[in-house]
Amino acid sequence: MRHYLRQTEEKIPATYLEFPALAKDGRVIWLGQNVQVILEGAKIVEVQAVARDITDLKKAEEERLRLEQQFRQAQKMESIGRLAGGIAHDFNNILGIILAYTSILEGGKNSPSNNQMSLLAIKNTVGRAKKMVKELMTLAHKTRPELVFVDINSSVQDFTNMIMETFPRTIAFLLDLDPRVAGILADPNQFDQVLLNLYVNARDAMPRGGTLTVRTTKIQGETLRDRFPEAETNDYVCLSVSDTGIGMDDKIRARVFEPFFSTKKQSSGSGLGLAVVYGIVQSHKGFIEVVSEVDEGSSFRLFFPASRPDQERLMEMRYLGERTLAGHETILFVEDEDLLRSAVGGVLQQKGYRVLFAKDGIEAVEIFMKNHHDIKLVLSDLGLPGLGGWEACVTMREINPGVRIIVASGFVEPQMKAEMAKLGDNHFIYKPYETSEVLERIREVLDAPSS
Repeated sequence: MRHYLRQTEEKIPATYLEFPALAKDGRVIWLGQNVQVILEGAKIVEVQAVARDITDLKKAEEERLRLEQQFRQAQKMESIGRLAGGIAHDFNNILGIILAYTSILEGGKNSPSNNQMSLLAIKNTVGRAKKMVKELMTLAHKTRPELVFVDINSSVQDFTNMIMETFPRTIAFLLDLDPRVAGILADPNQFDQVLLNLYVNARDAMPRGGTLTVRTTKIQGETLRDRFPEAETNDYVCLSVSDTGIGMDDKIRARVFEPFFSTKKQSSGSGLGLAVVYGIVQSHKGFIEVVSEVDEGSSFRLFFPASRPDQERLMEMRYLGERTLAGHETILFVEDEDLLRSAVGGVLQQKGYRVLFAKDGIEAVEIFMKNHHDIKLVLSDLGLPGLGGWEACVTMREINPGVRIIVASGFVEPQMKAEMAKLGDNHFIYKPYETSEVLERIREVLDAPSS
């Protein structure tokens, strides 16, 4: 029977409920129910409820969600498979090069110049492996950039002048750098890596030549917030790298930032480039977008928070570059890898330092307790057997709060890094490191004023 509202009656918006119920035959079914409440003044005069069996719909929805979850898991495993395959391919090549040149050195019949060439090849190859590890750590958001002021126009100009010499003459470079653009806070090495990956990607998209355009512009944060709600800074710098190449369709464009996804031949590279670019931009609190059409070229637009130079920091960096790397202080070097401990410790001793050695955290604490009046700095690996490196450093700092500490590791979790910063003036160096990096960091820490 149809219900007619009297003038004083009012309908409250209907409520929809889903709930399990027990059927007459004992089965558990799902019901979907619309509930309509009708008021007269402040008094409920009628409640209308219509329920229907939605068991089949519920099962269909559950099956759809299950299939979606399976599909997402399959995509995840496919991405992990590409990642593992790419890493294996690149590292096998790296290990092959090292083994080949090691065999040459083992022959013992080479001229000094050939030996020097072999050693240089091994060193460069290890550098390649180190770069790849850094890329993977950046991709996994396991590293934080070391931020300094970067004059973005000067950096783009210098890098472009260098890279132009290695690109085909069929590719023309066009720079349109706005002189009003501020700099950014960035890790200079990672910024150069972004440029390199974008330039190489543009080059490969133009096999028959074309124009690579690099442009910098100012942009206000509020104009970005429609596309990037997290854009909280007032001013941004937009860096765009565009090519006139083959372009991408929607399907490819949606996957360009996936690790090891590539439309190139397997031998053309690891496929990490654009995934690393995405990770670096995110770690710099920036944003990235891609505009591309098939046969119309592609444009990658990167947005970084604008910054102004810190003159004190620039002066400090200049001072660090000018000072000597030698010293006479006593250093406790804690490292569980025997060959690394011997090699790095030997270099420190050659530079005039008195070095005490420990192979684990427990031994480090014991040595420190006996020599804490003399030890000026502790250089310790984090991943130590027994007592961990950080736990050992905390104990040593309790014995002597004024001791300087440098911790070394392949990566440091951001949460642990923040915890370390709270407990004192601690410093970091990432493995694998070169001895020159260690020497520079040691002098930087020892020469810094006490906090």
